Amino acid sequence: MTRRPGTKYVAAVKTAARVPRLVPFEVSASVAYMLEFGHLYIRVYRNSAQVLSGDTPVEITTTYDETDLFSLDFAQSADVLYITHPSYAPRKLERYSDAIWKLRTVTYIPPPSREHGHRPAGTITPGATSGQNVTLTSSLNDFLNADVGREVLITGGTNAGARAGIKTFTSATVVECNICDAFVDVTANAAANWKLIASPLTQATLAAKSPVGLSTTVTLAAAGWKGAAASGYQTGDCGKYVLINGGMVEITSVDSTTQVTVTIRGEASSATASPSGAWTLEEGAWSAQNGFPAAVNPFEDRFWYGGTTAQPDTLWGTKTADYENLGFGVLDDDAVAFTLNAAQVNGIRWIRGSKVLAAGTAGGEFIGTGGADNPITPTNVLFKSETTYGSAAVAPLRVGNVILFLTRSKKKIREFVFSFEVDSHVAPDLLLLAEHLTCDKTITQLAYQQEPNSVIWAVRSDGQLLACTYLRDQDVVAWTRQATRAGDSYESVAVIPHPDGDRHQVWVAVKRTLNGATVRTIEYFDDAGQYYRTLNVDCALTCDTGAAVSKVGGLGHLECESIVFVGDGAVYPAQVVVDVEINVSPAAQKVEVGLAYTSTRKTVRPEVAFGGGTLQAMKVRWCEIKVRLLQTLGLTVQGEIIPFRKAGNLMNAPPPLFTGDKQVQVTGWEDQNQITITQT
Repeated sequence: MTRRPGTKYVAAVKTAARVPRLVPFEVSASVAYMLEFGHLYIRVYRNSAQVLSGDTPVEITTTYDETDLFSLDFAQSADVLYITHPSYAPRKLERYSDAIWKLRTVTYIPPPSREHGHRPAGTITPGATSGQNVTLTSSLNDFLNADVGREVLITGGTNAGARAGIKTFTSATVVECNICDAFVDVTANAAANWKLIASPLTQATLAAKSPVGLSTTVTLAAAGWKGAAASGYQTGDCGKYVLINGGMVEITSVDSTTQVTVTIRGEASSATASPSGAWTLEEGAWSAQNGFPAAVNPFEDRFWYGGTTAQPDTLWGTKTADYENLGFGVLDDDAVAFTLNAAQVNGIRWIRGSKVLAAGTAGGEFIGTGGADNPITPTNVLFKSETTYGSAAVAPLRVGNVILFLTRSKKKIREFVFSFEVDSHVAPDLLLLAEHLTCDKTITQLAYQQEPNSVIWAVRSDGQLLACTYLRDQDVVAWTRQATRAGDSYESVAVIPHPDGDRHQVWVAVKRTLNGATVRTIEYFDDAGQYYRTLNVDCALTCDTGAAVSKVGGLGHLECESIVFVGDGAVYPAQVVVDVEINVSPAAQKVEVGLAYTSTRKTVRPEVAFGGGTLQAMKVRWCEIKVRLLQTLGLTVQGEIIPFRKAGNLMNAPPPLFTGDKQVQVTGWEDQNQITITQT
């Protein structure tokens, strides 16, 4: 058991009243940034410090408010960080230097598409509530000959659910229908409450099948293209997409009701005529009306997206090596779209790639492959349901070949891994033997530290950190709670490579009460102390002045606070920061100043079998306790202070770190049968 490192203070959060989120941005093992996502802004940290432009923090303006931050998902490609949120079009954060960053909305050429049907401009009024040969009248031009065979669906209002199949085209405003599901009344239905489902029903001919980027035409056998307002149609097809003969084209102009000019976005298999019902007219799948993807992750040189409002269980994969191209086609490197086959329509919460593509929904976990050791292509994609635990909308962790995800309740972390015994993926509960840690709390964020120790970090809803020493190959899954000063709380955690490049650095956003006010600070666990191996105070300022000093300044963030500090290895009495400085007497060269925290370990109750009985309910007296230590100072066992200074130690220096056994004599009887060890 090791005392955790203290935290080094880096900077105050821009807006003290709002919760930030920390996001890692790793360009390489030697170039790593920590990003502070806050209310409508991003700030940047590198090399254990805030990045400044002059004396001003580098800042990027965003549209993400405080409530959006923990719903963001991220995927990185070199110097570009792609960002998704279900309420915003995907964006990308581009790095040009430490101080120059650009946040842009991603323009997908082409974007993904879906067959929604015609969005009308006018109201529609039925001539009767039910029956055959009933007239439907639109207040504006909404119909053409190729709409015969399509259905009018009422999607809202008092007539929601009513359906009518178009039997005869009369005019641009009038069609004759057979009512399939009755209307409640014959009042007008608003434009937002009805639509023409599917695509025009007529033969379509693509003039050329390739190459991508070529301008060509698509011609219909019957009038079906709806043009601009000048042609009498208030909502037109320009900007929509036609999926035909396995390819994809974008409509750039409506030339007439039978012909459109298009640009080829995905190569088709042929330029032959496509019969009615074999081609589709589609609009952008991601929009303010349809929602935007909630999750993103790279896999097999594609970026994969999923979880929109309109298609919550659909995954989209970009064109291979072209992360802003979602043009569908028949070639192996064309974009891919696939809807999960499940009994329930549950939104995709996360996507992660390992040996297979894994996706977590609110109802279960899936894997996607291209068949037997083949990459995924438009013609071989296959997703299978593996487990049914359900996932929370919290970014999971990939640790080796394992994906660690948070369940829908946010109380359990499960280990999504392939099991050869059952020939399928399983998801055992990592908190099974520590369920008390989340019995009345939830987990809000996860992070993973690989070096120097393999640790899963989890922010708990009450502001404590959970740390799990995770060594799956050794069957070690060991949980502890990490707290800072009473009344203060952790709100976000993230991990990046240490500036030295040989280990990882854990960063935290902390809510603190300092000088009578609520503040939020950015700090990191510092495993490189000034005198000892690690820092031993929180929210700390450290300095090595090169010569002994009697005062240490720069403590504005701890003004009026009672602090503790270590000077040249010696623990000094607590004092209050006044005018941003403290007195150091006697003078010291290497100083660490911050807030005190106590590390407490408590053993489980021992059990010694005798006569088939149990010791659990009996009073116990410890005859002798021995504690084995490694490079340790400052220890209390069962309330007894363990001495470390020996007669031979110099009086003007701290005693050396001790390695060996210490014996503790404890008197009296007790009920708890537990040994408590503390360090301050």
